[in-house]
Amino acid sequence: MSSWETTALRLHGNVAADSTPSSLHKSLPLLPKRNVKARTTSGIARKGIRSKEEFNFLNGQGCNTTAGFGARNETRMFYIGFYTSPYSDFQIENPRCGRTPDSIHQFLAIWAKAIPVDWDPSPTFNISAMFCQPQYFKQKVLATVNAETFEPDRGSILELGPRETLSDNEFNRTAFEYLIANGMAETPITKDYPFNAVVEQHPRLNHTNLTFPVSNMVGFALAGKDLDKDQYVHHDILHKAYNDAHKYLFSIATTTILMNSTTFSNKTVSVEYFMTGVIVSRTFATAVECFLLIVAIFTGLVLWFSRAAPSNLPVNPSSIRRYIDLFGDSPEALSTFKPVGYTDDKGLLEEFKMDNFQMIAKDNGTRVELLIHSRLQAPESYNKSVPKDYYDPVKPLALKKWAGLLFIVSLIGAMAFLSYLKQQETILNGLIRPSDNFEVRQLLENYIPTIFATLVEPFWVLLNRLLCVLQPFKDLSEGKAKPKNTIDATYTSIPPQLVFWRALKSKHFVLVLVCSMALLANLLAVGLGSLFNENITTANYTVTMIPNFAPRFNNDSVFELTDFLQRDLITTSFYQDHFYIAMANITSGTLLPPWISQEYYFQKHQLKDSTFNRTGDLYTISTRGFGATVPVIRQATNNRSTGVSAIEYSHTVDSTFSSPPCARTMTFGWGRTLEAKNINGTVEASFMVCRPIFQTAMFNVTIDPLGNVISYEKTSDLKATMDYNNSSLHTDIIFQTYNPRWNTDPQWHNHTLSMNWMSHLIMVINGSRSTLDPKTPTPDSKDLIPVVSDIYRRVFAIFLGLNDHIFENNDEGEPVAAVRHTKETRIFMEDASFIITMTILALNTIVAGLFYIKTVAFVLPRMPTTLGAVVAYFAPSRLATVAYRDAPGRSSRTISFGRYIGVDGKVHVGIEADPHVVPIDPSSLGPQRNYFKFLRFRGGKNMDKPDRSETWL
Repeated sequence: MSSWETTALRLHGNVAADSTPSSLHKSLPLLPKRNVKARTTSGIARKGIRSKEEFNFLNGQGCNTTAGFGARNETRMFYIGFYTSPYSDFQIENPRCGRTPDSIHQFLAIWAKAIPVDWDPSPTFNISAMFCQPQYFKQKVLATVNAETFEPDRGSILELGPRETLSDNEFNRTAFEYLIANGMAETPITKDYPFNAVVEQHPRLNHTNLTFPVSNMVGFALAGKDLDKDQYVHHDILHKAYNDAHKYLFSIATTTILMNSTTFSNKTVSVEYFMTGVIVSRTFATAVECFLLIVAIFTGLVLWFSRAAPSNLPVNPSSIRRYIDLFGDSPEALSTFKPVGYTDDKGLLEEFKMDNFQMIAKDNGTRVELLIHSRLQAPESYNKSVPKDYYDPVKPLALKKWAGLLFIVSLIGAMAFLSYLKQQETILNGLIRPSDNFEVRQLLENYIPTIFATLVEPFWVLLNRLLCVLQPFKDLSEGKAKPKNTIDATYTSIPPQLVFWRALKSKHFVLVLVCSMALLANLLAVGLGSLFNENITTANYTVTMIPNFAPRFNNDSVFELTDFLQRDLITTSFYQDHFYIAMANITSGTLLPPWISQEYYFQKHQLKDSTFNRTGDLYTISTRGFGATVPVIRQATNNRSTGVSAIEYSHTVDSTFSSPPCARTMTFGWGRTLEAKNINGTVEASFMVCRPIFQTAMFNVTIDPLGNVISYEKTSDLKATMDYNNSSLHTDIIFQTYNPRWNTDPQWHNHTLSMNWMSHLIMVINGSRSTLDPKTPTPDSKDLIPVVSDIYRRVFAIFLGLNDHIFENNDEGEPVAAVRHTKETRIFMEDASFIITMTILALNTIVAGLFYIKTVAFVLPRMPTTLGAVVAYFAPSRLATVAYRDAPGRSSRTISFGRYIGVDGKVHVGIEADPHVVPIDPSSLGPQRNYFKFLRFRGGKNMDKPDRSETWL
């Protein structure tokens, strides 16, 4: 939308904006009015006897006008201008109403309805009448117009200055009022053919049941209105009808007299355009703000405690090797942890829950020693007689097979669900919004997908952390592991997602993949959070439409078509409505009547349920179209000479030349001559002879709620007849009725004005008067074939649409399914986000499958996640002795996890240097669930029970 200052003319404060930089409007102030029934009242006086009575109308300013309505039972409407004219039956001017500065610009509007009386054959009358005087002024306003159509927005026009009355030098109101009251100018002017006669209004008013004739302005006042004729008895309705007609005609008139100007006092223009924006939910925004505040507080507390807490550790205890180094100088602590190597987490807690531990720094902080204070009392619940040979290995919940299966099923389910939504989005052209509540939609479209991604991330982080802790033990349990990949691995010193490079160097590829998934989970949250977006789209629904008539012609209506067209003609002798509509469409872009395109008239339908007829919707229906093609059957040659006179010929081949059926054939010609008055002079001419052919086919037609054709597509072959008897006869008669409307008597002329409808429409479409100019060569008929064909087809389609009573309307046919296209806000899945999301979920599924297939062996009695749990694994072993630590080449010795005899001569479970340790077979510990029982062979080993028959040392 664009806004600029302009000059406009108003009507009682209502702006009728115009698309030009300057627009003019007018006001119709209401003068004294009266509403009289039957008897004489003030302002209206009855004159004469009832059978011949007339009425005197007084304007209250000394003007008395007389009008009679006849003795028939009729309803009549009058628009009476001041001046007399050969084209009008009444005028205000008479000896009792002289010319004054006000009276000459007034008109009298009358509505009169005859009311029968029982005691007299002459009726009485119900009359509404008013004198109106138009006033014209200009005014500076700020107008807002559509940037594409330049259509003004009436509701946004702002006044910037006072009204200024238009002077007679600026606008000749006398000539304008004379023209609209009588249909022709006071002084005849030679014009193009369509403008040399009063516009015939009566055929378009036959549905009003008004008594004819009526003046030109009555037709303009009733145009576009669907009110019963009796409604105009009300002064406000009558006044509005003429007021609107005056404004429209005045706006059209001013566009032809205003001059383009590039000089403005204010050249500033503001442009408004639509942009999409982000709507923030106050409820969710408050919740997020509160959570961010809580996170900020806890982050501050963690930072403060981290800086305030003292640390005397010589090294970061981020690997098993560093644990050994830290506790190697604490023989008392090592001795305490030697007996509990096989103990689970609960037993370890029971063993030491009454003890106090203290770590002290030695040698200026280069060494530390762990001290254990004496126990107050022995634990009662812990049973030291737990067998040492066998134990149930610890199995973290997240690492169990069923947890992995549930996780993988969730990922696959998410992919399947998103794929289904994407398919539905494609089929439905967008997903239907589940709710009109903004918060509910935000929850479903953004927050729940983000929550899902947020839950996936911590699960991968948990798996990543567990694998970082268990990866060294996994290698150790497999036997003969290198120290650098096991006890020297520092996976726990940084967040688990960031050990990617360390795991890659150690060739722990499963850990690398898990780290990658933990990192990609953040991208998954972004993808899912931006996956669903709302946008306006065209939604399609099936509706039922009922045809208004059958696709065949009515025999009686076709044979009576000529009489029907001539029946309501008063001011002219030819029916020309279809020509005026075609001219308005070509020259001004005026919409064609409903169900009419530039080539075809389509079988009209209406909605079975009118509640679906909403502004802005479109409808697509399969219907039959009717039209004509215009093949040229003969062309005459010419030598393209010029002359001082020109002639244009448009006529049917009728009884003058042959029998009446030849009226179906049209002849168009153009001529030039140097001596038009010389009957023996030479004429250079070109002709084309056309014999139109009726066409019909099925089309998919898209229309708006008013029936205006938006687009159409042919779905069947064109045929020259319809599927019933007498089809050819009916189309012949229609052409014989339609073609004579083009007939005009040819006349020589030495100007460039059009002399018939075909030459005028050719001139309008070509944008040139060369075909009319006697100084130009004779037009080549070959060059004019396309434009003549276009004009003929367009006007023929309009002719059928304006006279659809010729179709059979007693048998409309069965209801037809149509598609309603309506603008809706629907949910769409962003393609980039969808690809990212599906890719990450697929990778998650694959990696999760690999992880749980190649997961760690469950051989540990407890999780190595605490100081005591880790120390108990190496306390009895040779790794904690000074001799091993000082022995040369220890970095090249391999290490394993299993059962061994420690330095105290007793059996332990933990980490020991090879060859002093025997790795543990996981099948010998705890029940091993077999998920593939159906593959077992008869006589095979029962895998549901632990195998305890092997020698472990």
